[in-house]
Amino acid sequence: MLVVGGGDTGLLVASIFNAFGSRIQVLEAGPHILPHADADVSAAVAAALRESSIVVQENFGAIESFEKTPTGVRMNFTKDGHRGSAKAMLAVVAVGWMADTSSEHLR
Repeated sequence: MLVVGGGDTGLLVASIFNAFGSRIQVLEAGPHILPHADADVSAAVAAALRESSIVVQENFGAIESFEKTPTGVRMNFTKDGHRGSAKAMLAVVAVGWMADTSSEHLR
């Protein structure tokens, strides 16, 4: 499974599916996962995810496209003029998700 986005939601999805036995690759466009956290915390969490067999790829570049393949999906990306791709049976895009705190029941 590809998990695009290394924020809270992406890492939660990655951890849950990893616990179920899925092979997971987390792709974060920024320089480190958990962009809101301290750099030391982000590094420690990335190390723990890697120890649990989750592939963490930070600063991967920019997504160009997704395409369907016979066995799932391929994400094409570019970085510094070089093209790359990652493929899996499933891709979860967890980029830019924020909690809706404007709801009446939260006040």
